[in-house]
Amino acid sequence: MNADKYLRSIPKVELHNHVTGAVRLQTVVEIARKNSIPLPAGDPGALYEYVDLIGFLTSHSFVCSALRDRDDFSRIAYESLEDGYQNSNVRYMEMFFNPTNHMADGVAYTEVVDGLVDGIRRAEAEFGVQGRLIPSINRQQSIAVAREMLDAIVAHRRDEVIGIGMDHDELPDPPEKFATVYQAAGRAGLKRTAHTSHDGPASHILTCLDELGCDRIDHGYRVTRDAQVLQRVVDEQIPFTCALTSAQMFWPWAAIDETPDGAVNPVKTMFDAGVNVTVHTDDPTMLHTDLGSEYIKYFRDCVLDIDSTHAAGLSALDAAWLDESDKSVLRKEFRAEMTRLGSELNAM
Repeated sequence: MNADKYLRSIPKVELHNHVTGAVRLQTVVEIARKNSIPLPAGDPGALYEYVDLIGFLTSHSFVCSALRDRDDFSRIAYESLEDGYQNSNVRYMEMFFNPTNHMADGVAYTEVVDGLVDGIRRAEAEFGVQGRLIPSINRQQSIAVAREMLDAIVAHRRDEVIGIGMDHDELPDPPEKFATVYQAAGRAGLKRTAHTSHDGPASHILTCLDELGCDRIDHGYRVTRDAQVLQRVVDEQIPFTCALTSAQMFWPWAAIDETPDGAVNPVKTMFDAGVNVTVHTDDPTMLHTDLGSEYIKYFRDCVLDIDSTHAAGLSALDAAWLDESDKSVLRKEFRAEMTRLGSELNAM
């Protein structure tokens, strides 16, 4: 067994996966045709080909618009978990979704979440992989819309819905805009995280921790640009859910060494500074990656050390929004399997 096969084979936790960015291309085409949603002009195979963030977001918006009923959402959740389990040995996955994007298309929150839950439960029954859901605020929408989303979550509680998140462009809509919604989510017993400091300053991280009550940060690549913020997150070992492919593709400027071609990955800068980096996919099918590939990239680009890659994997498990008893069981299974696979690697 070589290092790449080993890294693909070890058990993993995925905490930063947008379910609408994990839809298989063929699935998008089939669902769009079923729902009479016109495909973009030209070759449907080009839907997942883009040269910049604008192109990616345009394609992502089309994927969201194609999903219209409970069966659609069930299918994409099931296939995301199936893909993660089969190609990267993912055992536990938390998936972001933006309910209000679908609600704007006339799809009720209940239709979205119940479909996703259907797919999660089917995948767990068939593969043993566990899935959980994080409804995410589209920060370009109003506080009232975000509050409406939270009200729907609370009124239609599902065990698989464990927290809230926030994404889309943070520069026009910084995290403090939604502080009251986050505080209400905390009172309702929901965990909290937020995409931040990929576009905005490192100070947004402190806002998320102190005003929004987040216990982990998504992306956060600009953390190394502020010594005070960096020192705090290193001291407290705040988990950061990073994605190497999307970081290099869309945010190359986030690295301290701002090379014009983005040659330095910002995640390596964070790792070298002592940040609690965990490794995830972001939008796997749309970015042509998977968690096994992200682990291989992390190993090659950032750490060059199997033990450190193990540590990042176990840190992701520690940061998961699971009960400690459930994490304890998985931790024991992960360590046993890593040891077994490690003996095969060392035998080479």
